[in-house]
Amino acid sequence: MKTRTPRTSTARIQVVGLLVLAGVFFVARPALAQTQEDCPLLPGTTPPADPSVTAQQVEDGTASLMEFARAARDQYKSTVQGLATIEETLYFGCLVRQEGGPWRSGDTYLVQLRLGGRMIIHAKDMALSGGLLNNFIYGAILQALGVPLTDLLAAIPTNPDTVARDAAQAAIIERLSQEPDAAFDATIPIPPLVPVGIPGASGHAAVYVSATTRLPVVLLAGFDLAESHLQAEMIDPGDPSITAEEVVSRSTLKEFVAEAWDYLVDFRQSGDIADFSKVKRALRDPNGPWRHGSVYLYVLDLTSNIIWFHGANPNRFELRPLIPTVRDAVTGELVLPQVLEAATSSSEGGFLEYYWDDPNDATDSADIPKVGYARQFTGSVRRVDGIQVPMNMIIGSGFYLSSREGEVTKRYHVLPHLADGGGWRSSLLVTNVSEEASHCTLQLYGMGADRFQDYSAGGVTASGSMATFELSASGGYLAWPTRGEAAEASGYATLDCVHPVAAQIVFEWIGGGMRPTGMATVFSSPAATVFQIPVLTPAATVGFAIANDTNFEASCGIALYDPQGTMVGETMVSVLPKTNHAALLNSAITIPETFLEGSAKATCDRQVSMIGLHYELEGSNIITFTT
Repeated sequence: MKTRTPRTSTARIQVVGLLVLAGVFFVARPALAQTQEDCPLLPGTTPPADPSVTAQQVEDGTASLMEFARAARDQYKSTVQGLATIEETLYFGCLVRQEGGPWRSGDTYLVQLRLGGRMIIHAKDMALSGGLLNNFIYGAILQALGVPLTDLLAAIPTNPDTVARDAAQAAIIERLSQEPDAAFDATIPIPPLVPVGIPGASGHAAVYVSATTRLPVVLLAGFDLAESHLQAEMIDPGDPSITAEEVVSRSTLKEFVAEAWDYLVDFRQSGDIADFSKVKRALRDPNGPWRHGSVYLYVLDLTSNIIWFHGANPNRFELRPLIPTVRDAVTGELVLPQVLEAATSSSEGGFLEYYWDDPNDATDSADIPKVGYARQFTGSVRRVDGIQVPMNMIIGSGFYLSSREGEVTKRYHVLPHLADGGGWRSSLLVTNVSEEASHCTLQLYGMGADRFQDYSAGGVTASGSMATFELSASGGYLAWPTRGEAAEASGYATLDCVHPVAAQIVFEWIGGGMRPTGMATVFSSPAATVFQIPVLTPAATVGFAIANDTNFEASCGIALYDPQGTMVGETMVSVLPKTNHAALLNSAITIPETFLEGSAKATCDRQVSMIGLHYELEGSNIITFTT
């Protein structure tokens, strides 16, 4: 893991216009959905006409591939030139990719190429979009379209005769600007262009001139273009200090996203639109630094309201709009609003937990949460040509809490309550359950690290409200008590470790002395929206603590129920961001004298952490006996 100096600039990148390569914004508008959605017809959108010959007709044998390619080219050109709003552009882009629609059916679909052979859009497999077509295949296509062999050979980039090369490239543009179409077949040798036949490399090509760029765009139909048909490229993946493989905690996740921003900015500064095709390939490469197992990136463009990039499932999400349709698999809450809320909650972004299918595990369980982090980046970048480009984007990623970790042993813990002074003392207990040494960061809210005893000799570095320490592998532990002095102070804490640990707070009542007369363990509490606490009276007094580790205020309704399920009292509690609320239940709800036992249920409008404590009074002493 390399060190890195954080950048202080606030971040955002506008991807509007990055897709205007063929005179169309190829963006559509469903967002984080876990099922393929039909193309939504947005208000004010006029559906474009279908091509006069459809892909379905080619598949069922009632029309030829040539007829479809020509009809698609003519309708495509007419539709693109007539698009008046971004909504119409989004809708048309979705239609072209929709399986079973007039533009795509089975192996009959469209691939767009810009000059040079780089794909703009692959309607069937978005992961291939941005790839560079094999030079032999591209040459065979151009020759079939009427480009002379002499021009093809002179136009190759390695030709040292720059005058002849430029002249040949101009001649190719002039020929393609006539909008020819032709069948091509590179499955058989075409000396000297195709020395050996390439399986599957055949179809029909049709050209149109983009009204925006005034350059030819080649549409390919009937060519089931696969990864094997692409040219091998050396694309610089960057050198992030945190790679996808190293994302194992909230701190590494946050750094990983920041590194992705830096990488995108570096590419944006080149001013070459092809670089944005390359960057997608690099971000998606499973052997590169940006994708490993279930850790991947997504990029949301806030200007055009699209998902510009999705590292795990581009066919479902990429170039589709930000419409909140997908829900948390457990809570039923919409996920996209949570992502946007977290990303814009502060200049540093924010974390969220939700339940989402793991793309790397077909047997994963819905009860294993995903820890996500998203951050909005805003500003501008100066390209090498001097143009200042505005930027507006959200970059996000996440990792899954392993089912092997469970709730007791995991990397990130929220400890909902600890107190020091005024008769109270708390001790942090952390044990490393990993076979590797683990670095941990303790963040306190409501009290400072100076409330804890000096443990610098034990490897704890404390400053302000934060402390860091290292745990040795396989059982390394820390037992760190507060001082138990001065006036009472209380709050909550988060613990973020590189590897799984078991963590809890031992909560002690010491009264006026230093020997505890009662104690209980405050366990780490997973984030949730619903909690239930058993209530036993009059033998005990119930206390509760709610920690809100989000950047937004949380409201929780607490209701008391008797054994028959009848509600006998209720109250509302508000918890400000990054604070906790601790109270006795009987001070929040008037408990009837006839109430003997039952339960309290807390229902919150956002995910919080909560624990309940039962206190037994013995004279003036408090004996804590159950959590």
